Amino acid sequence: MNTQRFKEAVAYLGSKSSKLPVASKDKIRTGELALRTNDLFIRKRIAFGGKVALIDANTQQLAGVSSFDGNKLNEHINHIFDKIKIGYATDAATGKEALLSYATALPVDLRNAQLHITQGNKVIFTTPVSTIYNANTGNTIMDDFRKLDNFEMLVSNEQIGIEIEFPDSATAGTPYHYVEVIIGGFTTFTK
Repeated sequence: MNTQRFKEAVAYLGSKSSKLPVASKDKIRTGELALRTNDLFIRKRIAFGGKVALIDANTQQLAGVSSFDGNKLNEHINHIFDKIKIGYATDAATGKEALLSYATALPVDLRNAQLHITQGNKVIFTTPVSTIYNANTGNTIMDDFRKLDNFEMLVSNEQIGIEIEFPDSATAGTPYHYVEVIIGGFTTFTK
């Protein structure tokens, strides 16, 4: 049984079909493309200061680390999202992206940073990090998401940017700093 939010996502996809790549539009028209609940995520070690790209062309899809394979969604993969969360962790070692709980309170410099999600040359979503940090507020991980009032969409085969922009004076010492960003919603797939 589909939830009301799922039905709204299907309607949103239909209303935004003109923004989809031609190949995706064709698959929708022929009934070969469907929608399912899915989250995109990235976990990365970062340094504080300036603009920090969380994904780029070299990002690899790795279990527990990233659902992104490069900085584009693959053919026929379009992601409609309506919730987002950020998590933070520290560790004395590098290479711990998949091994941390991301439940540490955000340091001030990260709380006061901005998160930007772009596609092509268009800003899809931007917000102060403090507005999407909602850790440990409920009974499940889903309670930790900031729910958006509207849907946003990332389309296939177009460059995506996810970055954190720190205030000018941001600094962070040791240990190593890690962030996770989870973009929750619905993804198209080929039947």
